[in-house]
Amino acid sequence: MDNTQQRPTFIFLIIGTAWLFDAMDVGLLSFIMPIVHQQWALSNSQTGLISSVSTIGMVCGGFYFGHLADRIGRIGAIFGPLLIGVLMDHQISISIIFVIFMVSLLIGSIAVLALPSADQQPNGEVTQ
Repeated sequence: MDNTQQRPTFIFLIIGTAWLFDAMDVGLLSFIMPIVHQQWALSNSQTGLISSVSTIGMVCGGFYFGHLADRIGRIGAIFGPLLIGVLMDHQISISIIFVIFMVSLLIGSIAVLALPSADQQPNGEVTQ
């Protein structure tokens, strides 16, 4: 296999992996909310705030990184959010303070929806 065929395959694997973790990140939030609610003795409004912050972050990330991908290229706009998402997911998993959890969730949610908005047509850029 020559280099022109390897690069789109490599990009496809990276993007596929990013989509996998993107879906897992969104899905896990619904499973951990009852546990976080009970363990941290949160009120119903605080538990609802977790879901709201996540949704607001995803909307902001979609707009911002979609625009950024149009300006700097889709491939360049994929790797930054991917790294941010990984770091924030790690921070969320070790958070023991509600405010740190919320800030990490907001930043991580911004990165989560950046991936689908930035990687819609990466193979067109790779093969040109």
